[in-house]
Amino acid sequence: MAEGTRMKQLDEKLARHDEHLTKLLNNSQDVSNTQTGIQGTLELILNHLTVLERAPNKAPLEQQLGTIKNRDLTVLIDSRSTHSFMDANTVKQIGYHINYYPRCE
Repeated sequence: MAEGTRMKQLDEKLARHDEHLTKLLNNSQDVSNTQTGIQGTLELILNHLTVLERAPNKAPLEQQLGTIKNRDLTVLIDSRSTHSFMDANTVKQIGYHINYYPRCE
């Protein structure tokens, strides 16, 4: 009878150790995922810094005068931008038509 009790105690102890091991493995995976996220963020920051270093003398924003249909406009140029925008009121004032398209994702 004492042998059966001892085996039961050992099984319970092993079960507790298995629970602790599982928690440690889960925590290790969480730490690894966090490190991966941090590394991705640092790489993104490094890429932005690299872009800034390549054009040290260029201001990212530059204001110039422009003309559309004989109308003088102030144009803001962003040398790092990939898109151009125009105020909706200005578009109407110069007689352009606004086309609305569904958002691309």
